[in-house]
Amino acid sequence: MAPRIYIAGALASLALAAVVAASASQAQDLEFTPEQQTDDQEYLRVLPRADGTHAARAKTENVPYRRCDKDPFVASKAYRASSADAYASRMIYDYVRSRRVLNLRDCTCHGKVAPFSEVTAIIADIEAEHGSGWNRHNVAREYGKLGLQLFTQAEAMCGGDF
Repeated sequence: MAPRIYIAGALASLALAAVVAASASQAQDLEFTPEQQTDDQEYLRVLPRADGTHAARAKTENVPYRRCDKDPFVASKAYRASSADAYASRMIYDYVRSRRVLNLRDCTCHGKVAPFSEVTAIIADIEAEHGSGWNRHNVAREYGKLGLQLFTQAEAMCGGDF
């Protein structure tokens, strides 16, 4: 009787080994379906990021900023001028736009086109604190850094180009 048990055990072990080998071979050939890829990307998008930023969900669909009607001042020559004032205004406006998108969780043009009056208010606060001779380049650099951090978070939240 003992030889039969050993033979049956050996056959069972061989069968199990064949099933495991076949499963491993098939697992290497598996690819995600488009639906599974979407699910996987969605899962990865909402995971907390390693750099500490977290992509909250937007309440709206993403509309790229380039498709939006700009604030009249942003469309003006004064905004695009190559001066220290214009540079500071652009950096502050980038910060204001990204902050607005995150606060509203709105990735449409309504969220992405901030009123320029917010930039004017920030500049007025800076002038009240530092006077009219405030260092435009330093302020622009600081708002540029802050704006870039918020911009990255806004793009992650919106799930595409800002």
